[in-house]
Amino acid sequence: MYSYFAYGLRIQSALPLPELRPLSTGDEADLVIAPLSKAPDLPDVEGSGLLVGYRQGEVTLRWPYFGTYVVRGGHHIGYAPSPSISDAAARVPLLGVCMGVLLHQRKLLTLHASAVSIRNGAVVFVGDKGAGKSTTTAALVERGHGLLSDDVTAVAIDETGRPVVFPGIEAMKLWPDSLSAIGRDPAETPTLHEAVEKRVLRPLTLEDQEAQPLRCIYVLKQGEQVESMPVPSHQAFGELVRHTYAARFLGDAAASPTHFEQCTAVLRSAAVRKLVRPIDITRLGELVSHVESEWG
Repeated sequence: MYSYFAYGLRIQSALPLPELRPLSTGDEADLVIAPLSKAPDLPDVEGSGLLVGYRQGEVTLRWPYFGTYVVRGGHHIGYAPSPSISDAAARVPLLGVCMGVLLHQRKLLTLHASAVSIRNGAVVFVGDKGAGKSTTTAALVERGHGLLSDDVTAVAIDETGRPVVFPGIEAMKLWPDSLSAIGRDPAETPTLHEAVEKRVLRPLTLEDQEAQPLRCIYVLKQGEQVESMPVPSHQAFGELVRHTYAARFLGDAAASPTHFEQCTAVLRSAAVRKLVRPIDITRLGELVSHVESEWG
């Protein structure tokens, strides 16, 4: 078994997870990732769909390409990947949807978002698919800010009622044009897995493993000019809930007073702003400078 530390958890995995920080200690794990002895009996899925099944304390996810994964009780992820895929491809659901669901089971507010540390505070980027979450994060990391997590961002409410962001996945998934826009050569950056052109970029320096106070959530939108503005409170709540893993993959099964209380606590302490990102990716530097001027 391989040992890692992420999201404040000690993780033991039968599959290597190079996107996480290695852990040398043999302490008891908070999360175990291991092959399933028998995949649950679920209907086949066609195309690019995802089938989600629920039972008490357990969520089953089946993809046509990746295979079947089971998330149990906030402490175990079992996997039965499709026979034809590589370990790199098998890791994609583990460190994406499965991790998001598991962290929700552990009562964390889990966002489909990327996060950076700017002056000892967390700045989080949410948005629809293709909005530029990872690209914006990578550009800030290239400017010397610390990567907290890509794709899965976990928020806890500390004993003082403040939201804090845990360091998580220490690599960013980027398309070749995004890599070029931040001055990296796509040809020198490994692909995510054999079926996609996305690349995996790991920063040269890593953020420490202390949770960072959440300062701002930026809702990314595409437009002509870089600008940001506050999101009215009645809209901010809906944006926050919409970008949680619970809302995206668990639906009504995830609704709970705790979930909504966490969202309310976040909005009491952190700013929520709309951030317009130019469609022209060569203007990425303007966007980064704007964020730094607000929080750097």
